[in-house]
Amino acid sequence: MYDHPEVAHLYLTPKIVREVPAEYFAVKLAATRQIWVATSSRPPAWLIEGFAGWAQESVLASARVFTIYALDRGPKKPVTRADAARAAAAGQFRPWDKLLARELRDFEASDYTQSLAMTAFLLEDQPAKFLAFVERLARGESSVEALEAAYGQPASDLEAACAKWLAQR
Repeated sequence: MYDHPEVAHLYLTPKIVREVPAEYFAVKLAATRQIWVATSSRPPAWLIEGFAGWAQESVLASARVFTIYALDRGPKKPVTRADAARAAAAGQFRPWDKLLARELRDFEASDYTQSLAMTAFLLEDQPAKFLAFVERLARGESSVEALEAAYGQPASDLEAACAKWLAQR
C-alpha cells in the first residue's frame, strides 16, 4: 500500500488480497485521509502511520496495513498496543525527538510500533489536546512546536508520560 499526499493508491498483490480483509484497507485509507485533511495536508509521517494504526486496531482489532518504502523494514505482522507496551518496556523505542524528525522512507519496523504507541497515548490520554495539536499542524507548525504548545510541556516530558501510560496497559 502507498499513500500519496493527496490521493491514496493501493498496490495489491494477489497474496495481499487473499490474506487481508477488504475492510482493512478502508480503515487505513479513511484514517490516513482524515488526519491528512485535519492537518491541512501537513501531518508528520509518524502521525500518519500512528493514527492509521490506532484506527485500524480500534476498528478491526487484528489487522494493520503500513506504508513503507522498503518492504524488508516494515512490520512482519499486525502491530498492536500490546506490542508497543512490550517494546517500550524493553527499551526498543527511539527518543521522541529522533522519531519526530524521521522521514517515512527511513522507517523501520520499530518505528511503526512506536508511532502507534505515541498516537494512542496522545489521543487517548488527552483527546482535547490532541485536537489542538492537529489544529496547530494544520496552521503549519512543526511537529515538535505543535506538540509542545498543544500539550503544554516538552516532548521529553510527554515521552516519559507515554512510557508510564504504556506500562499500565
